[in-house]
Amino acid sequence: MLFWAIVSNAHAFELPVAELVLDPRTAFVPTLVNGEDALALEWTIAAGYYLYRDKTEIFMQHQQERTRLQPEFAVGEKINDEEFGEQIVYRLATQMKLPTVLNDAVGVATLEITFQGCKEGRLCYPPTTILLQVPNN
Repeated sequence: MLFWAIVSNAHAFELPVAELVLDPRTAFVPTLVNGEDALALEWTIAAGYYLYRDKTEIFMQHQQERTRLQPEFAVGEKINDEEFGEQIVYRLATQMKLPTVLNDAVGVATLEITFQGCKEGRLCYPPTTILLQVPNN
């Protein structure tokens, strides 16, 4: 009888299933899009994650030069972040228009993109850097 009482109440002692935490390169995926008048980064952001606007830096590497780009950011959501105070963030998707100087690049050019984001209520990632090759026109 005691055995049955322990077995029947075993579910009360189950540990919650660990929630999957994505690699930042999977949670925040930028795609370079060549529009009619400019290049843009289109971001796909996993559900339950957010990307910081002001923690995003973009550099263009072309030949021997490395130039910081000033993207045109989309309107985001204002939050009060425990770590960084008032911040603008993006959820699910956003677009960042890049200066048209990229369309004039001759030869191989690479974008160096550093970004930072968080999984809602769980953790914030350290800055992550990826490289994207700029397509030739």
